[in-house]
Parts: sequence; C-alpha cells; structure tokens
Amino acid sequence: MGNLKLALIIKNPRDDVEFLLEKENQPAKFGEEAYDSFVDSDLWDLPSTDLLALEDGVRSGFSISILESCSEEVDLMNFDFESTLILLLANLGIGISDVGEWRFVRSVEEPEFGPDSCVRTCFISGKLLNTDRSLQDNCKWMSMEACFDSLIDVKPGCDRVGPLVLLGLGDGSCQSLKQKLSSSLPIQEYPPGVMLVPMRSRTLKPFKTTNLVVFAPENGSGDHQGTDFVAHGDALIVDPGCLFKLHVELKKIVDALPRKLIVFVTHHHRDHIDGLSAIQESNPDAILVAHVKTRHHIDGWSGNYTPVSGGENIYVNGHKLTVIFAPGHTDGHMALVHISTQSLIVGDHCVGQGSTFLDIRGGGNMTEYFQSTYKFLELSPNVVIPMHGRVNLWPKHMLCGYLKNRRSREESILKATEDGAQTLYDIVANVYSSVDRRFWWAAASNVRLHIDKLAVENKLPEGFSIQKFKASCGLRFAIRWTVGYIRSKIPFKINKPEKEIDSFLVLGSNRVSAPESMVFPGEMAATTTTRPEQRSKTLHNFPLPNLWGNQRHLKCMKIDSISNGGSGDHRLRRRSPPLKFADSSVSIPFRFGNSDHRRPFKSGSEEGIEEFRVKIMSDLKTVRDKITQSMFNKDVIEEEEEEDIDGSGSGQEKEVSPVKPWNLRKRRAACKEPESNSLNHQIYKGFVIEEKIVKNHPSPVRGGGVVEAETTKKMRVKFSVKLSKKEIEEDFIGILGHRPPRRPKKRPRTVQKKLDSLYPGLYLTEVTHDAYKVPEETKV
Repeated sequence: MGNLKLALIIKNPRDDVEFLLEKENQPAKFGEEAYDSFVDSDLWDLPSTDLLALEDGVRSGFSISILESCSEEVDLMNFDFESTLILLLANLGIGISDVGEWRFVRSVEEPEFGPDSCVRTCFISGKLLNTDRSLQDNCKWMSMEACFDSLIDVKPGCDRVGPLVLLGLGDGSCQSLKQKLSSSLPIQEYPPGVMLVPMRSRTLKPFKTTNLVVFAPENGSGDHQGTDFVAHGDALIVDPGCLFKLHVELKKIVDALPRKLIVFVTHHHRDHIDGLSAIQESNPDAILVAHVKTRHHIDGWSGNYTPVSGGENIYVNGHKLTVIFAPGHTDGHMALVHISTQSLIVGDHCVGQGSTFLDIRGGGNMTEYFQSTYKFLELSPNVVIPMHGRVNLWPKHMLCGYLKNRRSREESILKATEDGAQTLYDIVANVYSSVDRRFWWAAASNVRLHIDKLAVENKLPEGFSIQKFKASCGLRFAIRWTVGYIRSKIPFKINKPEKEIDSFLVLGSNRVSAPESMVFPGEMAATTTTRPEQRSKTLHNFPLPNLWGNQRHLKCMKIDSISNGGSGDHRLRRRSPPLKFADSSVSIPFRFGNSDHRRPFKSGSEEGIEEFRVKIMSDLKTVRDKITQSMFNKDVIEEEEEEDIDGSGSGQEKEVSPVKPWNLRKRRAACKEPESNSLNHQIYKGFVIEEKIVKNHPSPVRGGGVVEAETTKKMRVKFSVKLSKKEIEEDFIGILGHRPPRRPKKRPRTVQKKLDSLYPGLYLTEVTHDAYKVPEETKV
C-alpha cells in the first residue's frame, strides 16, 4: 500500500447539493521576475491531507465507527484518523463539533504513474451543523453541476477545479466507458473525457510506464465545422507504447472504442510506438497522425497515415484538438491541446517528476526546446498531461521550472568550461556530481546540446576546443563512465600490508616474523605489538594433486629433536641472529620475502642488513644444490646397480658418473626420498621430509610426472563389431537352419586362378601354389 490521504466532503446545511471546496496553495515562487510573472489561476478542490500515523494506540468511539465502515476497502487501523480530521477542519476554521453525520463514502487508488508509490484517497462526508457560520476566504460552496461545467468548458484566467471533486463526487457517468476499456488496468479520468491508462513500457528509469491517453467523448455533437481539419473520428489514442505482453489489454481498449479511431504519436521513441502493431491488428482502419520525421522511424505500419507539421486541427466526436509542433526532445516532436478543457498533452517535453532529456541522436535541439517551452506558456493551459508520471495541476509553474533548470544547467556548464573542463565526461562529472551516475548517459546528451547552443551564441571561452570536445564523446565517454560507475558501485580498498616480510625460511618450521611496527633510532616506543600468525591464502580454488596426478608432497622441517644432530649441514641448524640497533635495546627477528627486500630501510643499519640477507640467501642456495645433487647421485647409483644383473659386483661400490644437466637427466618415477624412520618421517641431512602421497587420476593437462608403476591404468572397454562364435552359430541356425561350417568355404578354382593371374608375381609360370603344396602322409 502506498501513501494514504484523507479527503472531506462537507455538505452545505442550507443546500445538500453544494459542498465545501478549499483553495489550494500556489507553489513557491522562484524569486525571479522572468518566471514569477507566469501565474496559474486558482485551483479549488476538496480539503485533503496525508493521514497521520497512530502513536499511542488510543482511539475514540467516533474514529472506531468510521474505521469499521471502511475496513472492507482499506485498513486504517494504524493511522490516527481523528487527529488528521481535526487538523483538516482547523485549516478551514471549523471545529470537529461543528460537523456531524460522518460516514465513509469511498476509497480510490490512483494508477501506477511512478516513480513514487501510488496514493490512495479515502473520502468521508459530513454535514455542517451551524447554518450561520461564515466561511474563510480560502473556502466556498459549489455544486457538482457548476464544478463539472468549469471542468469541461475552461475559460482563460478563471478558477479551476481539482481532480478530487471528480474522484469523490463523480456520478459514474463515465464508469461504463472505463469498464468497457479494460477491467484489469487502472484508469484515471481528469479532465472529464480524458482518460489516462499507465501501461508498462520500455521507457527509461526512474519511470516504468507510458501514459496511454484515451479521448472518447460520448456527449459530442459528432459533426465538425469548417474544413480546417486533417483528421476526424469518434475516438483518439495518444502514444500506444506498451510492452508486447500488454498488447492483449491494448486490443481490449481498441475493441471497446468506436471503429473510427485516430492514433496520434508525439515522437518516435520505442516507449511511444511499441503498441502500434496491436492497434493495426485490432482496427486496420485506424488513422495514424504524426510528423513526417516521426513516420520515417516507424516500421510495420501499413494503414492510413496523415502527416502533420503543427497548427492543424483534429475533431473527435465534435471536440476540437489542435496539433502543436514542439521540437526539442526530438526533431519531429509534437504536442496536442484539447481546446474545451485546455488540457495540454506534451509528450516527453515534460515528465511528471524531474527533468526530461533531449535525444541528440533523434534530432534534439536545446534552442528549439526553449522555444517550444515558451510556446506552451503562451497557450496558458489548464493542466499538463505528460506521457510519464502524474498529471500536473500547475502547468505554468512547471514550465517555468523547466526553463529555470535548463538555464541553471547551462550556467554550470559554462562555468565548468571556464574552469578548464574540455571533455564531455569532465563537464558531466562537474555539473551532475550530485546526480546518480546511472543518469549521466541522459545528462550527457543534454550537455552536448547545451554546448552546441553556447557555441552558436558565441558564449564559450576562447580556450575551449569544439573539436576536442566532440572527440571526447561517444566511445571515450562510455569508457570513462563505465570505469567511474564501477568504482562508485564496487569500493576498491587496496589495503597495503604493513612493512613486514611475509615469507618462510626454508631452515625449518619455525616462522620468524617481524613486528607490525618497527622501531628505528630516534623513534623509540615503549612496547611493540606483534601480528598474530595467519595462514597463508592460496592463489587457487582447486587442489594441486587434481592437476598433476599422483604426487608426493614433501614438507621440510627442522629435526633437532628427531635426528640427534645427524650429519646435516650446521648452517641449516643455525638460527639467524636478531637484528639489534645501536640506539635501542629492542631486537627484531628479521625475515626475508618478496616484498620487504625491495623496500629500502630508512636507518643507519641498511648495509649490515643487506649483507646479512645476501649471506642467508647464499646459504640457502648452497644447501639446496647439495640436496639436489646428492639425490640425483643416489638415483644414478641405483640405476647402475639394476643394470648389473649377475650381481658380481654386489659387494663393490661402482664409480659414480657425473651428474647430467637437468634437461638430459632421465625422468624418474618419483622423487627419491631419503631414508625413512618411524612416524612416517624421512630424515636427510638435518631435515625431516614429511611424505604425503596423493593418488589421483592423471591430469589431461600434463602428461609428465605420473608414475605408471604406482598407478594402474584402467583399460577402456574396446568397441568391436566382431561377433563371437556363439553369436555366429545362432545367426546361422536362425537364417539357414544349420550350424556354420567349421572353416570358411574356399573360392572356386576358376575364381582363384583369375585372382592369381592378376597378382604380378604369378606371371612366373614356374612358381605356382601347387609347387608349395606338401602332400599329406596317409597312415597305413
């Protein structure tokens, strides 16, 4: 449920036909004579205000009786009904005790115009008890007949009547037409005879719907005077741009209207013409009325077409409508004004909320937009009907607001160019910094048109280059906008780590870590904090054994407690001494890694630290080479022992061949691990190598590193069409009725001789098959 409003229908005690109307407050002035000189006429409507929320939960008997009567249509239990009513009557100068006979009339919810939520209005009626009470200047009595006459026959400068009168006191004369149009779509009628049907369309945000304007007067004369018209019919539809899934509803509306139908299109955007195909299917005799430039963009319409250029008249069942050429949004943009109600259908020149954008690719022009706006002001319309959003009841104020907004943007753009902005993105980011980046695309079109207007008027600064500005449009703006939009939506927080070195020394399992903050001479601290040890994060989300097949993971650790000293290199068991500074008693264990050795230390001990790092790294490389060489030497010895089969030299030690380069070495089945002791550990020169065998299927990525001796290949089942002997025997029995012969039948002799003669070697007459026959010995 959207917003809830309360509207009062207070009847005159002297005449039940009359009811009380309140004069609506004029919108705030702009403070500039150029805009404040355009003033809308007074608007009178039913007293209304938003319902207040209930705070203490206490209700009076009066409130409960009213709420129970309307509980079937709307739930008002969470609203302070009585306080809202007292506030409304106080604005009218009436006390709550002066009005009686309260009753609930109806609840009306407006259609989904957007972008705000829908408003539901609850109408309650009461009767003024004091007949001698005088009204304030902002109130007057008026009958429904007088209100209806002022709505359908508007005089310039006269008082106007608001939509709540029609919603709350309408006699339902047009309800039958509403039901005929569509029972599933909400419809709003204001002014009388002009119906708005918001339908979902492919429009731009924040709107979701396009207003389908249906004009089908039933009380018209049906004739037209004179010949100053381009089209006449019994009904009119403006901008059918609904989605394809709503074409069924659109066809229902068209079927309910008279067959003599006029379809008026303000401009060519897809959210205004998507429903033309449905109209043509439902009523092939419909007449399309649009500008020639708009007609060029419409595909698929093969029916009647009437071009207009502005100033033409259209008669709909005796009612006159005038076509107005209003370029600016597009080059062929048109508007339509209903003469009797002074209702201005502006297309996309204005929207119900916010500002519209001008389509530069569709021929939008900022200078023409200003001219069209002033043209609308001269018409002095009673109401403005946009194609997106609610009906605007203060048309002059709205149009002046558009002019002021456009001039303010133009001044901001001019100031941005004077400050050095040369590209489209820089100007948009400067002028529309407070606007959501999603709308910068539409704003970019307006900025380009503003720049063109300023260039024509010679208002751009001397250092501004039009060529550079045009080069920054299009793809370059799209790239910069995309990057900026991603940065605004996805916060990239690159938190650089503290100045510490996060790597392991291969010397053992003890991880030497640097403190989170290092204290150097002259920057002493009382205490130092250490960062808790964290597990290193993997760079992948898959286990490595799944890629490389059967592997053995070897983990090195220090084994002082396991091997009792062993024969390892003493340099491997030596712990690196901590760093000490001359002016401090704080010692810092030092680590080396991929990050800290590249960052220079701002201290006097830089040379000593560098020498220490080089020494440690040299020791590590030496140990690594020794381990590798010893392991490969052992492999060579084992291979030579395997080749000596007779075992004559089993007690002798063979001479070790020199180690081959890595690319000439024989591929080994697996890493030849050192001798193993208990607890699944392998000891080698002061190191413990933990062995972990992972048995997985060999990877299709790499064929190397997989040991055939350790993995048994799963033989694939071969596909063969050869039949077994049993199957052949069954086939022979089923087809011929007997078993197959024991051996294949020989070819006939003539055929065999023919084949033999074709073979080149058989041209030798001396050599025949018979010469190679061995006679079988017969047993006696």
